[in-house]
Amino acid sequence: MIRNFLHIIQRLGLCLLVPLVIVGTTNGETSEVDVPEGAQTWIDVDFREGVLPEGFDPVSDLDYGEFVTAGYVINIMNDRDELVTGGISGKRINLYGDFELTFEYSIEQIEAPLSGSGSGPKIYLQLGHPKRSNTGAAITLAHFLTPEREWKYVTVIKPTDAQNRLARLIDAPPVMNGQLRIKRIGRQLIFFGLNEHGELVELIRGLVSTQDLTFMSLASSVSGAGHSRIVFKKLTVVQSPPTQITKPQLLVAITLAVGLGVALLWSYRLIHKVD
Repeated sequence: MIRNFLHIIQRLGLCLLVPLVIVGTTNGETSEVDVPEGAQTWIDVDFREGVLPEGFDPVSDLDYGEFVTAGYVINIMNDRDELVTGGISGKRINLYGDFELTFEYSIEQIEAPLSGSGSGPKIYLQLGHPKRSNTGAAITLAHFLTPEREWKYVTVIKPTDAQNRLARLIDAPPVMNGQLRIKRIGRQLIFFGLNEHGELVELIRGLVSTQDLTFMSLASSVSGAGHSRIVFKKLTVVQSPPTQITKPQLLVAITLAVGLGVALLWSYRLIHKVD
């Protein structure tokens, strides 16, 4: 009886090993998602030219922002123990497919706030259905100076389901000329920031839906009493068609499905033969 059971296990392992070997012969093409062709620049704005992106407006009625030679400056003097935010937002965005958003800024002055999450520049995005709000994920990438006087990258994904929720603080260098990037390829969302050498590096990845990008804002926040002066320099958004399953990925999926089916059928026959 034990010998027959071990024989079944060996054959099951052989059935599952074959598709795994085939997977390994696809030259690693499934380990990374290929960026599709057909990318086009959707937004390319240099704030030093004195213009906002088309369809963008100030996020606050208060006069925090103005154009200067260096770009669009958000100057916040907060003497209250509450969050104050200035910046710009686009509320009528319907960006379909994959995208790469890059935000360049400089920090001219900043104080650690007395309370809250921190002060500094941030990107905030919403995914969802163009005609129905609160149907997708809320995404944040920020470069904050915390009340503890520590520099952190703040990465947040708040989906409608809690399964893929992400909220991480990542150590950041005190770079005054910074760059933040958010990139979506298929369902992968990748956060980028500068390291201590001024190189743009990947911070962390998460999962999101493939719904449209419907809202976007660039902001400077001060979470409590404190001061910040952040200059927006440049915003670039590149849009691509949705990532499709490549032929190697499809081959792997079919092979695994066939291998599993054969394994189950083989085990069923062996078990009944043993009985």
